[in-house]
Amino acid sequence: MLTDDSVARIIDQEWSLLVIGADGRIQNISASLLAMLGYERNEVIGRQYAFVIYQKMTSALLLEIRQNLIDNGKWTGEMKIKAKSGDWIWTDCTICLMDDADPGVSRWLVWVVDISRKKELEQQVFMAGCYDELTSLPNRSYFQYRLSIEVNKAKHNPERKLLLVLIDLDHFKVINDSLGHHYGDEVMKTVAQRIRSSSDESVLVARMSGNQFALLFKSMIKQEFMPKVRIVLDGIVEPVRIHHHELSVTASAGAAYYPDDSHDSGSLFKNAELALFQAKEHGRNRILSYDKEMNAAAMRRLLLPSYLRRALERKEFVLYYQPKLRLSDSAVYGMEALIRWDSPNLGRVSPQEFIPLAEELGLIGKIGEWVLQTACGQNKRWQTEGYEPLCVSVNVSGKQFQQKDLDRTISAVLHETGLDPQWLELELTESSVMLYPRESAEALNKLKEIGVSVSVDDFGTGFSSLNYLSIFPLNTLKIDKSFINDLSGNEKNATLVQAIIDLGHKLGLNIVAEGVETPEQLEMLLSFGCDAVQGYYLGHPIAGDEFKKKYLR
Repeated sequence: MLTDDSVARIIDQEWSLLVIGADGRIQNISASLLAMLGYERNEVIGRQYAFVIYQKMTSALLLEIRQNLIDNGKWTGEMKIKAKSGDWIWTDCTICLMDDADPGVSRWLVWVVDISRKKELEQQVFMAGCYDELTSLPNRSYFQYRLSIEVNKAKHNPERKLLLVLIDLDHFKVINDSLGHHYGDEVMKTVAQRIRSSSDESVLVARMSGNQFALLFKSMIKQEFMPKVRIVLDGIVEPVRIHHHELSVTASAGAAYYPDDSHDSGSLFKNAELALFQAKEHGRNRILSYDKEMNAAAMRRLLLPSYLRRALERKEFVLYYQPKLRLSDSAVYGMEALIRWDSPNLGRVSPQEFIPLAEELGLIGKIGEWVLQTACGQNKRWQTEGYEPLCVSVNVSGKQFQQKDLDRTISAVLHETGLDPQWLELELTESSVMLYPRESAEALNKLKEIGVSVSVDDFGTGFSSLNYLSIFPLNTLKIDKSFINDLSGNEKNATLVQAIIDLGHKLGLNIVAEGVETPEQLEMLLSFGCDAVQGYYLGHPIAGDEFKKKYLR
């Protein structure tokens, strides 16, 4: 412990320290500490230490200091002291017990070093790590830190409600790609300023990443939230003017409530993300609130790829067949093979859901080959059983059609199954054929050499060039269902369908109308001279055994 003599020597050496008596009053203070605090000596001596030592010192800290003094005779740590100006100064503080003649009297020696500059630099580093440089808004890590704090506060106040809103600017990449990142940055700064200015001070606003923002609303009344969110979104969609350009900006938003949708900050954020994803999936420029069904949809999206990868080897695919009716004699002259996936985990999965995923995962080649093999093999077996031959149509996806070895794959399947090429028709979408017209013409000529028929499906929905249509080696045009739906109630539709039929016939093509569901549609197509039809009015897609019993002769 220190004695009065040693303290006097330390004070003479200009260390920043003071002596506090057992009654809490300041007994001595060094000149350097007086200079740091801005006081005269007579303004300090005899006063309670609390007027310079941090007044908000907690009882826990006081207990820690006393226990350290008892156990070790010393305590060290960071502490604020108050200057005469009212400013608080951060210091590294050491407190020691002095050696007194009276054992019952304990005096404290408080020794401080000014670390204000260090704290200032730490704050600058903290701010740099917590704020977005472009918009000056809090960044993702700081927002999530504050979100967890607010959720914990709300847990202790049942009346407190929170609303987390995630906002994505729609098609923001187009601005960066077309005008450059400078324009994108200016738009981002403008939008950030609009969000901040249209939110009251109680709303925590952050830039989460590239074009995503987050807002945390706090209230006791849940009904107050959405009107405030609408004000923010309405402010975003105002045109942004940058260097003589007027840019339109829209936003999608997902919202999740605490405690209704979640009981912790992590799942609250995840649920808001799910709602945002659904808002973008449903056409963008809208706000959706989280509901529990979104979790099921998200889990389905997560599991679908792994289940799809194993579906083929587990024999979960099956082919259904839909009849095609020739109008000249009302005979079933063909059938379309349609893949179905009955997943033991997910149930029946629509081709509209799994075919694009199969293309994305690079599985479409194997699945397409299985469809060809199965359809051709089934058709050949029916012929071998003595049934009248029918042409089977197989859909070829855009990705399959772009494969350079498609003709070799088809030749191999025909060879293995023994099916004559004349009984196979390949259905290609208009968009896949027109994507690369020259390459398509080359691929179609190879298919023609094999001897199979080629049909253009969904005709009228793409951007056809009649010039290419005239030189492609095609056999059939299928009029898209969208034209047939309102055939009897829409004169323009009827005119278009009639024109497609006439055009196709002049090009020597067979014309098939798909999606026929009423007798009125069938009657009109017959009067227009359409060659064939298919649709629910004539027959639904059914399993092979059922098709055999119902349609084969």
